[in-house]
Amino acid sequence: HMAEAPYKRIYRILKTAVQERKLLPGVILPGEICLAESYQVSRPTVRKALQMLAAEGLMECHAGVGWSVLSSDPPPRTGRRRELVIGTDLIEEDWEGAFYYRPFLRGMRHAAENQNCRLQLIRLDPEKGITPGPVDAAALARTNPKEYSRLAQIAGNGTPVILLNRMPPQQELAYLSVDYREEARRAVDYLILIGHRKIAVVSESPNSMACAERTAGWRSAFQQNHQPIPEELNRQEISISGLEEFLRRNRPTALFVTSGRCVVPALLAAERARMRIPEDLSFFSFDDTGAACLTDSMISCVKMPLETMGEQAVDYLCRRCDNPAEQPIVRKILSATLAINESCQRVEGGKS
Repeated sequence: HMAEAPYKRIYRILKTAVQERKLLPGVILPGEICLAESYQVSRPTVRKALQMLAAEGLMECHAGVGWSVLSSDPPPRTGRRRELVIGTDLIEEDWEGAFYYRPFLRGMRHAAENQNCRLQLIRLDPEKGITPGPVDAAALARTNPKEYSRLAQIAGNGTPVILLNRMPPQQELAYLSVDYREEARRAVDYLILIGHRKIAVVSESPNSMACAERTAGWRSAFQQNHQPIPEELNRQEISISGLEEFLRRNRPTALFVTSGRCVVPALLAAERARMRIPEDLSFFSFDDTGAACLTDSMISCVKMPLETMGEQAVDYLCRRCDNPAEQPIVRKILSATLAINESCQRVEGGKS
């Protein structure tokens, strides 16, 4: 059995004292430093416990006065006394932001309107942590694995953190994610099903975690169909001239691109190589680039439930802030759907 976190212990002691009316409404508590000394913990630990009690409507803090007891019974559920601030690293400015981050933000804004909370743009600073602060919680979609342990520390100190489309091993971090490898496998499996064998995979760089996971899904589709993996068709660079040469040399019958950034260069390269879509080349993209794409035809893609993720993330963080004892850390995989459009065509008899 894990030892109870110090802030939870103090939260429990004070909450019990309020509920049993040992601390009456209106009573002003000793200062945070004084409380920290008496419980033999740090001041931030005490503050965390008091903020949890405040979120439940049992305490409030006044500048120059300190913390006082509000009431011995919590207010109704949605009657949070103050607006929560949820930090996010999502921006819409860049091209990727248009098709990838925007649906997340739509879902987050929708939930925030219903939850009495506002979103604030933040970043993770290696020294200072989350800036600009303070925030009550954070929903992040641009983090990399090097930052996970720092974020786990922040979450462990009582600021709930949820990552979107990341699956960190640290148990303190909540996440909502699509399984990139599995969804890519399903997409390539579909291409194999309609007769393709020469399926090329294109990613922007070997260093992208997302592209690496999706390329692993491409491999496992071949393995599960007992087909040799065509490693010579794995292209990890997206210059148009390089891709054109790659297509002319290998003449694949299908192309699986692992991210939205690869879509336009791959389409332009196919055009230069005089490969028509879908007559000569079936085309499948992992990201749904939607209107951000330059084609007349609809491109088959993996549709991720990004808006739902954004909405669920904010709902979760609000519950976790309002009632940490009752809201466990969420670590959940969501399913994507395959949107099959006219960019894919069957290859007769499986010959390629």
